[in-house]
Amino acid sequence: MGRPVRNTSEIRWRHTLEVIRLLRREGGLSVPRLAHRAGLSVVTTLDVVDRLREAGLVVQSGITPSRGGRRAMGYDLDRRFGFLVGQRLGRRHV
Repeated sequence: MGRPVRNTSEIRWRHTLEVIRLLRREGGLSVPRLAHRAGLSVVTTLDVVDRLREAGLVVQSGITPSRGGRRAMGYDLDRRFGFLVGQRLGRRHV
């Protein structure tokens, strides 16, 4: 298990990284599917996806296949961006 979480911004950051990781590996995932795979609520996942879309990092990839229910929109990383680089700065760590 990782180190303990200290605040809500760190939790949000971890959720964002997990959604990016899943989209990078699998792509074309709906919000409910992303939520299930990441172990997050649908509301939390939708918030992360919305923030990533506003930042221009995530795009809609089309309607996902359905197993009888309502078909959902899929999301993927915007391929115009070849990579993401991030660094987190804190009082005690980089």
